Amino acid sequence: MSRPRAARACTAGRSRARRGGGHARRARYLGPGATLLHGDFFPGSWLHDDSAPWIIDPEFGFYGPPEFDVGVLLAHLNLAGQDDALSEHVWEAYAAPGGFDRSLAQGFAGIEIIRRLLGVS
Repeated sequence: MSRPRAARACTAGRSRARRGGGHARRARYLGPGATLLHGDFFPGSWLHDDSAPWIIDPEFGFYGPPEFDVGVLLAHLNLAGQDDALSEHVWEAYAAPGGFDRSLAQGFAGIEIIRRLLGVS
């Protein structure tokens, strides 16, 4: 096999692997779960007074993977240009349930960023 052809074969294999991972993430993104989620957990859905924060706009709530709401939060911190230290603080402060997949939450954050950039909300 010629070198350029071998390189194309390797690239095609990596692309198929990436697409396969994307399909698995999509299935989790659109699939059911056991956790009640807010569904639109970003700063526009938060209020704060002297006593506590309040989370509003529950109309998008659904049952899904907990990584979804965390991913949406991280995406909006990124879109708002917040320092990476704030995202790290979220990870430190979040009491993740058993089986929580940080890489899945990060993947959901990427999906949310793409959705917002494309205007799909």
